[in-house]
Amino acid sequence: MRPGSAVAVEAVWAVGPQEGEATMGETLTLDDAPIVREVRGLVGALTDDEAALVRTLTPPDLDGPTLTRHLFELVNLLSTIRYDEAMAEYVYGVAPEWDGDIDVLLLGARVSKVMVECEMARAVVGRAA
Repeated sequence: MRPGSAVAVEAVWAVGPQEGEATMGETLTLDDAPIVREVRGLVGALTDDEAALVRTLTPPDLDGPTLTRHLFELVNLLSTIRYDEAMAEYVYGVAPEWDGDIDVLLLGARVSKVMVECEMARAVVGRAA
């Protein structure tokens, strides 16, 4: 042990929590996260999957106009996936690794959906011919 290390440890304990004080920071559940509360206020109740999606797609450093834009993108995303199961499957499948804009995520979902629909239409036309 180095000569000065014991002093450093004593200093840390001196500024640590006193007896009876909390030793950990605030722990938030999915529903307690500020961004989830904001989105819930705009769209109503969220499922656990929707709350997780909101947290997954929200960078930690948003503020001001950027946060407002992000909130409305989230609202658009949620309203889209609530009413379109194919889009929802794509979004939930891609979102955990997604680090881009929500608009681009939705565009990818729309393109994928159209491609699947075109392939299905080709198969039907091919059988009819």
